[in-house]
Amino acid sequence: MKSRIAIAVVVASCVGFFVGGYVNEILMEPEIVEVPVPVEVEVVRCEEPEKEVIYLEAEPIIETVEVEVPCRLGDFESTQELEEWLASNYIDEAVMLYASGKKFDCDDYALRLIKDARKDGYEMYLQVLMPRYRRPDNNQLVTQSKEAHAICSVIIGNNLYFVEPQTDEYWLVAQVD
Repeated sequence: MKSRIAIAVVVASCVGFFVGGYVNEILMEPEIVEVPVPVEVEVVRCEEPEKEVIYLEAEPIIETVEVEVPCRLGDFESTQELEEWLASNYIDEAVMLYASGKKFDCDDYALRLIKDARKDGYEMYLQVLMPRYRRPDNNQLVTQSKEAHAICSVIIGNNLYFVEPQTDEYWLVAQVD
């Protein structure tokens, strides 16, 4: 009767076992053992190593920044102050496009100018001009026959002025008091 020979491979390793500065490394070479009959090999797994949380000191990514925000919005003191502010604001020179392809039109320019004015502490309002609107100071037609137009308005003293955000033009509309 012939004897059957089986080959068993025995490998000793253990996750988390630490020897000589190496972790998770096979500690022995595989050993080949000849046995006369097949042998069942029991697989023994090491338990999970304990986890340790280490907190490192790190610099903050975002620092606190002080921003001066006006407590109350105010009106422009004069038309000169309005002109100087408009000259320092570049919304009239911007060519704006939305990534979606939507057109950046008059109401978008007006709302952006209002946002910039409020950020700088000035009160400014949205004004919608009806079709065929003419400026009261020079009778110039501002809107065409079938379209409305969005602009801004400000109060300086007792006077209401309209401001065209796309050109920085402004004109007196009426006295408010």
